[in-house]
Amino acid sequence: MRPGVVMISNFVTGSKKNYSGIIDYYERYDRKNGNTLSHIDKLKRMESAIEDDRILLSKKEKKLIEEYDEYLKSGGTQDLIDYIKENDKQNDVVYGNYINYMNKDVKASGLFGDNSDYFSFDEKIAMKDAFNKGQDNGSVLWGNVYSFDNEFLKKHNLLDDKTGYVNEIKIKQAVRESIRVMMKEEGLDQSAVWCGEIHYDTDNIHVHTSVVEMKNTRPLVQIEKMKKISSKEYERTGEYELQPKAKLKKKTLDKMKSTLANNLIDRTQDLQLISDRRFKLHHSITIDKDDLKQKRLLESIRESLPENKKDWQYNNRKLDNVRPFIDEYTVYHLNKFHYEDYNEYKELLNKEEEYYKEVYGEGKDDRYKDYAENKMNELKSKTGNELLKEMKQSEKSISYKKDKSTDTHIDDKYFRRTKLISRESYKQKYNHPKSESRIKFQKPIHLHKINHAVKTTLRSEKRDRELEYQHHQLQQNIERERGRQEYGR
Repeated sequence: MRPGVVMISNFVTGSKKNYSGIIDYYERYDRKNGNTLSHIDKLKRMESAIEDDRILLSKKEKKLIEEYDEYLKSGGTQDLIDYIKENDKQNDVVYGNYINYMNKDVKASGLFGDNSDYFSFDEKIAMKDAFNKGQDNGSVLWGNVYSFDNEFLKKHNLLDDKTGYVNEIKIKQAVRESIRVMMKEEGLDQSAVWCGEIHYDTDNIHVHTSVVEMKNTRPLVQIEKMKKISSKEYERTGEYELQPKAKLKKKTLDKMKSTLANNLIDRTQDLQLISDRRFKLHHSITIDKDDLKQKRLLESIRESLPENKKDWQYNNRKLDNVRPFIDEYTVYHLNKFHYEDYNEYKELLNKEEEYYKEVYGEGKDDRYKDYAENKMNELKSKTGNELLKEMKQSEKSISYKKDKSTDTHIDDKYFRRTKLISRESYKQKYNHPKSESRIKFQKPIHLHKINHAVKTTLRSEKRDRELEYQHHQLQQNIERERGRQEYGR
């Protein structure tokens, strides 16, 4: 399958030719391939497109076109956009309609840039000056070409097969966002300017863009000089010179292309549906104690988990060995209890994968497969964390009842039974040595502690007897004193 969009990027450094020559080239291209029809003739030829709601011109907009045609016949030199700005007193004309209208049956769209869909004469002069300034300062000139498969454009209503209408406004905006990504990722957003133009002179519609820094900010690197020996061949010279690092990062190029595609085709609804299904699925995970397979998987997971619950995170490296069991549990659970939602989610991913296959085409990298694989891994991660969260909650709610064979600690004074369990009794009953840290065991009793406790008890009893004796003696003294007093009377 041919890719719907192809992007090629190259660069020039230290060129003897003026960078502003690229602007002159665009202008010569316009004059060579421009349209010779009058605006009135163009308006008639666009009637079918207007009926199909491809281009909607109001009565006022049509009248302005007719007036502009008369203006040109009388020797006027203003561009259509400048003419509209001057004569649109109420400022209610949609310029985008005119841009599309003007470009019908021409081979080029005219220059556009970051803040303009159609350059005026002054904007062209300013851009030339900026390009020359960049060359004088030793900056890089980047050239990017975006080429579109016409069938791809037709399928997504960007090109009308009957009328030949192209939605240039949307294409320009998509290219604009792509260039903004390039400038941000490469740190050029504060130092570079750019312009572009849509061309129709080949079988596939394509867009040329040129980007230059007015003052170089790129690091300097040693580059070997090459000698040109033919139109496509060069030979090494063994001489080196310092030049700005011009090659764009692969990450930047990938992001530029994906940004272009995402702005050309609105995938908001499909992506939101995928997100909603994933959210529903990952919140549906519960602990199943009835299914034998699930029960065994849970036991395997519990035995392999680290002791510290803070490490119970799906993507934690400490869970590398247990992660396959977690995946097996969650996939089995989704297939058993949420079969329809899970299958719908996979179908949505396959549909989205086909879209990426359409955009990027098939090749050795098969980049279109990355999306579905990444989304499935994302679901595994979220369902895995949901399972671990449920297991944490389950561990907190476990109450260990006293077993008859369990040693019981008796308080001699208050005859109070505690809920502590001996470690040996727990091992014999549950046989889960790796989970011991989660249980509060009865502390082992040592001989010296027993001796200490006995001595303490004896000292306490001796003291009690002494107090009792003292109390008894005091009572006897009181009784004797009372007897003497009575006898003395």
